Amino acid sequence: MATIKDYGNGKFRIVASNGRRHDGKPNRASWTIEAKSMKEAEKKAVELEYEFKHGKKKSISKKYSFNDLINEWRKSDRYQQMSPKTIERYEGMLKHKLIPAFGVWPLVDIRPLDIMHFIASLRKPGARLDINNQNPYSDKTIQGYYIILHSLFDDAVRWEMMSENVCDKVDKPSIKKHKAKFYEEEQIDRLLECLDLEGKTLEISLKKRNPNHRGKSEQEKRELMEERRYLYHMHKAYVYLALASAGRRSEVCGLDWIDINFDTTYMIMEKTLQYTKSAGKFSRPYLKNGDTCKSMFLPEAVIEILKEYKVEQEQYKEILGDKWVQTGKVFTAVNGDLINPNNISLWFKRFLKRYELPYITLHEVRHTSISFMLMQNVPIEVVAERAGHRDTSVTSGIYGHVFEENKKKAAQTIEKMFTIKGAV
Repeated sequence: MATIKDYGNGKFRIVASNGRRHDGKPNRASWTIEAKSMKEAEKKAVELEYEFKHGKKKSISKKYSFNDLINEWRKSDRYQQMSPKTIERYEGMLKHKLIPAFGVWPLVDIRPLDIMHFIASLRKPGARLDINNQNPYSDKTIQGYYIILHSLFDDAVRWEMMSENVCDKVDKPSIKKHKAKFYEEEQIDRLLECLDLEGKTLEISLKKRNPNHRGKSEQEKRELMEERRYLYHMHKAYVYLALASAGRRSEVCGLDWIDINFDTTYMIMEKTLQYTKSAGKFSRPYLKNGDTCKSMFLPEAVIEILKEYKVEQEQYKEILGDKWVQTGKVFTAVNGDLINPNNISLWFKRFLKRYELPYITLHEVRHTSISFMLMQNVPIEVVAERAGHRDTSVTSGIYGHVFEENKKKAAQTIEKMFTIKGAV
């Protein structure tokens, strides 16, 4: 008969035996359960012992810790096949929260209640490590912690380090739907106006004597001036292309010049460029979710901006000479090498602040593009394809507020039917 140990607070330890293993050691299994009374624990013990002796419950011969699980997980094929970006995100979650919370715990001692308490701790003010940010973690981040725990415990069960996945007994944290933040049509116009103003301001500035150029050679001065002009044209081209393509930052930064046909205005996106602290800048030959590519036609206005930018890039390359690194990329670092996508985000944030424009992220420039197309009644199938969504349900789920606005416009249009002169 199984033995039961009362730990108090409704927690019981059950150990069942079933002969000996092939190595001669006792074949035992143990579980930590919750029960209201010893009688209830005894009833559960009978069930667990029966399942164990009939092969439904596996014997865990060693008391593995959470740290043991992480060590095995890092050796797994699945871990080795993850992208550097995903590994960096998961390792950060482990380092900052999961290992401090569960590291030395035996896996068999982790209960559903412990998972619930951990999730609740992430919702408390001050849960973030950044002392300047006292907000709790976002719903999406909290759900991410649950997902990685669930995945890890699934592996532990498959590898016979745990008898069951305790996360199955905990509800997956939900995410409150938020409106995708984006610019309205008038704000898009203002954004583009400010980009033009930035160029005019730059040219005025370049004609003035720059104290930072003191002591530098004429070649060095020329390089520094042309660098500023190059960065302006690159940033302007990026915003135009991001608005036109609804591309993700990694997709836009991953573009090569050969991906854009100026004659047909046709563009192919089939690579992404990303950055992590450990791996640095790296390119992947596919898009998000493993998609191979997406293609589209670009507006003539965007093609003209790209042409202007390419001319500027060629001039800048000529000035730099051997200092220029040939990558064939549309958007580059100031020496032609792969760009760190974070640098464009940093520039955009400063640009918006400089011109007192409402703050949005580069990803919300993508939202702006998609929302604009939907507001112009572009078929949702076309929008979903351009956005790189797997199907239209993803598009409608994220941009439901735009559809509601279109419904209102439809009602206003129909209203005109009843205000026609002479209508009864």
